[in-house]
Amino acid sequence: MSPLNHFNSWFSSLIPAHKSDIAFMLVVNLPGFDSNDVFDLDNLVDLFEKTINELFEDGKSIGVLISIRGAIDFYFSNRRDRKEFWDSYRLDALYEAEKTGDNELKIEANSASIRHKQWILTLSKWYELKGKYLNDEALYNWKESEKYA
Repeated sequence: MSPLNHFNSWFSSLIPAHKSDIAFMLVVNLPGFDSNDVFDLDNLVDLFEKTINELFEDGKSIGVLISIRGAIDFYFSNRRDRKEFWDSYRLDALYEAEKTGDNELKIEANSASIRHKQWILTLSKWYELKGKYLNDEALYNWKESEKYA
């Protein structure tokens, strides 16, 4: 199984909110994606997956995987699985909810603990994927094996 297949398997196992968060951040910040896709929220995840697979098929496999790995680490790792991140998020959301009277924002703030636990699970699976299939040695070995396939 290729590193992309492993990534796709991990990504497809995520809860919808995490798929959307990751797809949004990568589409907005990585080259090769049409940032206008973020305005099509109903199809964002599908467009993200389609673009990754197209870039991979265009012979940019290692670059795509290294970019994805770096972006997920930069935007999500050691942030969304940290209690401090969610404590700060909760306080900011509660402040805004109080200031604006927005009850949905208050509900969102009070769900921070649950969202933190969900991200711990998502990122623990990410760290496992990255350690086994997306580390430099694994990518190099896969690329070398493709030369002779």
